Amino acid sequence: MRIKDIGKIVVTKDNEGNYYYEHIYNNKRIPLELSYNDFVESLETMNFDDAFYFSNSKNFCVKVSKINNTKYGETKNCGSIVFRDFDNIKNDELIKDLKPKIYPLLKKRAMAATKKLVLSGVKRIMVAAGAVGIIVVCTKVYKSGLFTDSSDSKNNSSMSSSSMMMDETGKNNTVSLSYGDSSLIEPEKSGTSVVRDDTYKDIKEKFNYYCKYYNFSESLINKLYEEHKQEFLNSKDLDSDIMSFIYEYYTEYLYDQLPVTQNTVDNEEQSLTILKYAKMKGVSDEEVLYTMLAVHDFETGWGKSILCKNDNNFGGNTFGDGFQTYPSYEVGAYDFVNDFMRIYKQTYTGYNSIEYDMNPVYCPENIDGNDTPWYVCIGEIKDELKNDNVLEEYLSKLNEKVKVR
Repeated sequence: MRIKDIGKIVVTKDNEGNYYYEHIYNNKRIPLELSYNDFVESLETMNFDDAFYFSNSKNFCVKVSKINNTKYGETKNCGSIVFRDFDNIKNDELIKDLKPKIYPLLKKRAMAATKKLVLSGVKRIMVAAGAVGIIVVCTKVYKSGLFTDSSDSKNNSSMSSSSMMMDETGKNNTVSLSYGDSSLIEPEKSGTSVVRDDTYKDIKEKFNYYCKYYNFSESLINKLYEEHKQEFLNSKDLDSDIMSFIYEYYTEYLYDQLPVTQNTVDNEEQSLTILKYAKMKGVSDEEVLYTMLAVHDFETGWGKSILCKNDNNFGGNTFGDGFQTYPSYEVGAYDFVNDFMRIYKQTYTGYNSIEYDMNPVYCPENIDGNDTPWYVCIGEIKDELKNDNVLEEYLSKLNEKVKVR
């Protein structure tokens, strides 16, 4: 099955109650002349795959997809619907109609986050479920998944429900949890403890360190830090969480608007950077890592292609009909890992090689003048990398670099 990105529809409501729709695709914004009914009917034909608040804004996103049958076989069109200033429209009829589709996705996310924290040994996790809404209050959630309307509660600030507290021993205790409790909204307050100054210092250093990769201005870095520093007070992995946050901000607001620093590092340094972000995302399977390195080598001509050097594109990543450009090779490596893992998770069956299963999505057609399938080329490069045992060598060098930093 071919997977095609169809961009996103942004829904905005003005002060007079009128809805406006805009299609963003291939870095172009196209206003849509849609009636309210046409928009609702179009959503009824879509599958709702995921729903979440953007961690850095008041916007709410719903990932959608639709499978179409073409003469070339099935194509899965994937896109998203972004509702701007969601708090201002969540009580509208439009959102009420979508609740049956959206609520199960929010609940699934909340339960997944809770399970992840239990497995990671977090001491206390609290989950409170309202009549039609669910909120997860825990150390690694940027923003609540509360999804209610005015009929759910007379006063959200005083609404309480039964929640479950779980400690490391697995014992459960029922406690009272108020949605308006400032100790849940403001992570820096926990009992009588006070956040240490060096915690904020560490967060600020991480913001400076990773924002530089994007060529953010000093004023923007300071603004983002001041507005979002509290979200990271209880983070268990500052590097991963802050880099992910900055990347989301960049893709949402600044893509293709920042100066580009050309890539001048050699292929080994590029490979080390890829492995750094793969490790940050918890990727440890050697077969996955070897395949990732092989795809990068092949797509960039061992790090020497013009696209790699000028645009910091590490894997032939595309956006719409063109190739993507990144502010620095660090951002290019980060997005390459993102893209690779997304396709890997979508396609890998466990019966074939990783590259064989990825082939229809990553490279639907053979490169001009090359009769050898893409997956065969990747497989040959991967075998060479394995024979040279480069992964052990690279990981050893990467560990030394991390120690230095």
